[in-house]
Amino acid sequence: HYFIQSNLSNMGDTITVRGLLEVDIIEAIDIPDTDGLFKGATDAYVKVKVDGAKIAKTSVVMNSLNPVWNQKFYSLINHIGDNLTIEVVDDDIGKNDCVGIAEMNFKEFVEGGGYHSGPIQLLLDGRERGEINITISYTEFCEENAAEVKPKIPHCYFPLRENCKVKLYQDADHTTQPEHEPILTGILEL
Repeated sequence: HYFIQSNLSNMGDTITVRGLLEVDIIEAIDIPDTDGLFKGATDAYVKVKVDGAKIAKTSVVMNSLNPVWNQKFYSLINHIGDNLTIEVVDDDIGKNDCVGIAEMNFKEFVEGGGYHSGPIQLLLDGRERGEINITISYTEFCEENAAEVKPKIPHCYFPLRENCKVKLYQDADHTTQPEHEPILTGILEL
């Protein structure tokens, strides 16, 4: 079981992940009302992080203790780390409240095949806080599968192109670079 109930920071179980992470956030089930006075007033959204770096955020579902998102995210990741965190948050004016968290040991997940589908228990301060139903899959980019699993940006409006000319310019407010002079010129290769 890849999802854990302890703090990962002391585990030291790091792995280098370089590949495509697909996260399908379906729904949360029986999350608590974190607004207290207003029953059923949890305005929930989900954040997905790899070692603290946010890679996905859903839209907010208003006034629901069983929010349904049905949102899919694709993220090319290149991290050295040990955990993936799924956090359900109540969107409030001012400070947002954490509803519950599920943490995954990423090394065990990848070594176990890199796929999970189904409900996961949400916890906060050791207490159960409902469940989140998700599907997560990870495909590693490596020499062996480079031909079949070429890095792409799925569902992109424009197709990915190779060997394109690139000119990068400095910020508009930077005064040391002559006007309209590129700071880097080259060929884009994947």
